[in-house]
Amino acid sequence: MVSSQTVDSVLAMSKIIWVAVLTLWASAAQADEIDVTATPVPLNPADPQQTRVDSLEYVAGLELTSPAPEWGGYSGMFMDDDGGSIVAVSDVGHELGLDLRHDSDGKLTGVGTAHIFPLLDESGKAISGKEWSDAEAIAVAPRQAAVFVAFERNHRLWRYPIIIDADEVPAQAVETPPDIGALPGNAGIEGLLVDEQGGMVLLAESGDQNGAGRGWVKNGQEWQSFSIERSDGFEPTDIAAFGDSSLVLLERRYNEKDGPAARISLLPHTFDGSPVAGYTLAVLRLPLSVDNFEAIATRAAPGGGRFIYLLSDNNQNPQQRTLLLQFRLPSPEIGTP
Repeated sequence: MVSSQTVDSVLAMSKIIWVAVLTLWASAAQADEIDVTATPVPLNPADPQQTRVDSLEYVAGLELTSPAPEWGGYSGMFMDDDGGSIVAVSDVGHELGLDLRHDSDGKLTGVGTAHIFPLLDESGKAISGKEWSDAEAIAVAPRQAAVFVAFERNHRLWRYPIIIDADEVPAQAVETPPDIGALPGNAGIEGLLVDEQGGMVLLAESGDQNGAGRGWVKNGQEWQSFSIERSDGFEPTDIAAFGDSSLVLLERRYNEKDGPAARISLLPHTFDGSPVAGYTLAVLRLPLSVDNFEAIATRAAPGGGRFIYLLSDNNQNPQQRTLLLQFRLPSPEIGTP
């Protein structure tokens, strides 16, 4: 069994002030500042007055665009406690540091300075080639001065030390469960949480032989597996801490009949080996503003409740969009497993 203390230490990571992460990485010689334009989007373009979907209130949404040739493909993100900035990882081998703007009520209103910097390999050189650059998840551990990135195709977990003004910040390999290497090439680790004591939670996109979602938790030196119940064709794409008692799961689905869809659910903070069932907070489907959502982050909302942010992966495809949506769950206790 995974103890609540272990997972609580993962959740507590989100409370640590880590703005220095962006400051230090953006100062590195290889970081480039880019222009990003943010255009407001309604929850429902067919009914702009709609402000709720299931249990979630729609707060704000932005379509993000940039002329930078590297732009797009964002498959995971980490947000600081006050929502002032995010670090997002791209499946084409770079990271994005993006400042966010909110009003006094915490509503997302725009973006500020943006930097991109290449992900480096174990020799300190920029990653190249899809087989090596397909980053899917990111976690930040400020007290370790480290950023962790999970990759698929060549399935692996790399650790990056944060070094001021470093020209080269080489990756360091992190031990993973042995069976991760056997995951399908384009369906590897999508969710990642790391605590300051070395504990980790990993979640794969691909299911096991019974169709359940696959996950692993590390306690000390040992990895333990767990499974998540899956339904309606949804596949996991990210997880994040949700307050002190839960995790929040992001899943996606696509078919030609219904188009894209996303599901947001709460998971318990303990795993005992039996399949874990999520509590659905909301399902986004057309005609709502929905795309290929692959990244999720949360933070406390002023006045109570929690904000939930979703970021989509546009696959660097002009037919898709990079959307950053903000929701609010008025009472975190609603439906907590």
